[in-house]
Amino acid sequence: MLKSFFLKLPFIAPGQALRHITHNEALNTLDQILHLSIERQVNSLPTTADDGERILLTQGSHERDIAIFLNGQWTYHTPEIGWLCWDKNQSRLLAFTEAGWTPTESWDGTSPLGINTQADTGNRLAVASDASLFTHDGTGHSVKVNKAGPNETASLIFQENFTGHAEIGLAGNNDLTIKTSLDGAAWLDAVSVNSASGQIRCQSLQSGTIFIPDDQTAQIPTPSGGGIVLFTITDPNYARVSHSAIMAYDSGNSPQLLTLAATANVTNQGTTPLTGTTGPGFRSNISVSQGALTIENRASADHNYSYTFLC
Repeated sequence: MLKSFFLKLPFIAPGQALRHITHNEALNTLDQILHLSIERQVNSLPTTADDGERILLTQGSHERDIAIFLNGQWTYHTPEIGWLCWDKNQSRLLAFTEAGWTPTESWDGTSPLGINTQADTGNRLAVASDASLFTHDGTGHSVKVNKAGPNETASLIFQENFTGHAEIGLAGNNDLTIKTSLDGAAWLDAVSVNSASGQIRCQSLQSGTIFIPDDQTAQIPTPSGGGIVLFTITDPNYARVSHSAIMAYDSGNSPQLLTLAATANVTNQGTTPLTGTTGPGFRSNISVSQGALTIENRASADHNYSYTFLC
């Protein structure tokens, strides 16, 4: 039987009997593949189907074929290069190329987008590539990760085989934090930077700056029960070395403060409570209590003090 070149529709032969059968077969084929759409993509034929259901097979002897269920049986149509098909399940247009059925460039801006991999509702943008490039459009370029509220997370997670081992970002608060994990379940805060003060805290180091008016005090919580702390005045127009000290502290149940090195303008007040005018004048006075150190500024002017804990 002669058939058309592209869609393989049967021709009616001259003098053919029952020519309506051939004509109806051609019409039925056109009805099945013209303005083509599928319900979904599947690996194999489902056990049950509705009459008129069209699916795209992704495996087996009919891989890439369109299977259509009519009158209780499945028929198959092998696509040609250039066929278009609307995937109802994924709401996207597919084009048949040498590589098979591939999504066209049309995108509604809201459905998941996968580049060389499958995206889903949890990962709406998914890219499988050896590298990714974000470049400028004439000036600079910035990448923004936005979160809904202060207790949410905006971060970058570094994984091996989809198990997280490092995280950088705002994890449950607005402080910049670097976390590490051995198994992806238990996480340690390796470094954190306070969003309000810029103070840095890590497993063995914490530093910051604090402003203390003249004849006032400031209490600084200690990051651990004991360690070494460095103090100095950081005003640009004030000699820093004249109010500097290195001390060892114990801020546990029995607080102690030991001076390792200090200039003459810094005094160790031990565990004495400082109120602003307790220690000698023209000095920076330091004391320790349970869980904190106190700096008393009696240096005759307002000053900024910087401190670093080694613990």
